[in-house]
Amino acid sequence: KLGGARRAFGADALLPTPPEGLQNFSVALTFHDVEGDPGTSVLCGIQEWQHAQLLLGAGWSSLAVPVAMVGPAVQGVQLDWSATSPRLSDSSVFGFYSRLAPPDDTAVVYLSKLLTTTWGYRRLLIAYERGDYGQPLFDKSVQQLAIDIQTEVVQLPQKPTEADKPAMRAQLEAATMRQMRIGVLLAVEATTIEVFAEEQFNSTLLGPGYLWAGVPDLYTAGIRAVSGDLHRRWFGSVFLGPVWQGSAARTAAFEAFVKTLGPDDFAASPLLRDVLGCDSASTVNLGKSRVAPDASCWWGGLDMFNTPSAIVDQYTFWAFDAVSLVHYTVNRLAAAGVDVAAIGGSELLQAIRDTRFEGLTGSVALDENGDRIPSSFSLSFVLADGSVSGGVGTFFPETTTVSWHSEPIYSDGTSSRPPDVFPDCDAGSFRDYRSSQCALCPAGKHAPFAGSTSCLNCSRGEWSSTFGASRCDLCSPGYAQRRPGQTACSSC
Repeated sequence: KLGGARRAFGADALLPTPPEGLQNFSVALTFHDVEGDPGTSVLCGIQEWQHAQLLLGAGWSSLAVPVAMVGPAVQGVQLDWSATSPRLSDSSVFGFYSRLAPPDDTAVVYLSKLLTTTWGYRRLLIAYERGDYGQPLFDKSVQQLAIDIQTEVVQLPQKPTEADKPAMRAQLEAATMRQMRIGVLLAVEATTIEVFAEEQFNSTLLGPGYLWAGVPDLYTAGIRAVSGDLHRRWFGSVFLGPVWQGSAARTAAFEAFVKTLGPDDFAASPLLRDVLGCDSASTVNLGKSRVAPDASCWWGGLDMFNTPSAIVDQYTFWAFDAVSLVHYTVNRLAAAGVDVAAIGGSELLQAIRDTRFEGLTGSVALDENGDRIPSSFSLSFVLADGSVSGGVGTFFPETTTVSWHSEPIYSDGTSSRPPDVFPDCDAGSFRDYRSSQCALCPAGKHAPFAGSTSCLNCSRGEWSSTFGASRCDLCSPGYAQRRPGQTACSSC
């Protein structure tokens, strides 16, 4: 309800009619601008939860975390749209908190499911940078892995320097010797990316048949920061990015509605007007008028309305879907004969988490922790020239299935997904980890069994003069060899 009159803005184009039909109810909203202060946010929550059924907000993670910690003590239900801290997924601490914005570790959670559940990998090398970026992502990825998954963990410096490179190389060398060929990298520092792409590791860790899987940040913040040659060595790596976009028609309808708003729509609400403009004399500009915002307004106030892209962004869509989730929840309860004016606490919390609908940001559904369940993920591959082929496939987390839109190209140049173990080399050969290929045993050595990782010296009294020997020959009568690993015998 804007400007004192209900505005028709093509609701059918924005939100589908609920299956139970539209019920008769009203929702009273009270707005508070806490100006980015956690203390003010907590006091606001405590005060409002005394009579309000639901708190929408409180905004960024720095504000949402302290408020959400208070919620369980007062049975205060909280629905947010912009906080992304992984901490808020802990239902033992933030049990009455739910959100529409995805946690920062969303891609890692479902990347683990893709590799192990969908693709069936049982052996993973996980390399991560310590610190605020890598450590939480590593913890979350390990939580998702089944007990039968064999992992090799490489812990890397948070801010690696040139002096750290030798130790990092030694760690990678050890990992290659353990035959790990499927890797999850949780790192964004250019120095880390450079070491992984060096020639001595490139042919094994990033070379033929090897798959590196990562979250989008790895490519955008890390790989693009290194030189072109190293950049191209990430050929075949796959990146998983959540898709938070509903139908184009609904998005267009919402943007069209926003652009119709003018000063009169906010004049009837002094509180809302003050929140938006920080000055009761300010008005908005959306093609109808232009008034300079109050210079003392700390965040720019109504000036954001001068640019439609500033008001219509991803957070705007999440906020709209958060309010829509309340609408659908209350509508469903009203249809079931529930007194919506009296419901609250855990009953309202569960009702919100049980509600599903198609919103501006795609399918809206929450898990048992109150986190958003992504409707799908986009699979992207790094091509031979270092560029990214986006949207090659779609991963659906609820069914853990993949739909390919075009053939993926892995690091060996084929569309055959590499296995998580190297195939056994034949007798007489061994696995060369520098090239990830089978190599023939040199003269003076042999490999008696298939699957050997190294060749054995011929024993004393034996010799081998050919490459690829599966056994050594005994010295003929009249000849002897006192040293191991020889290519001929000497006469007595």
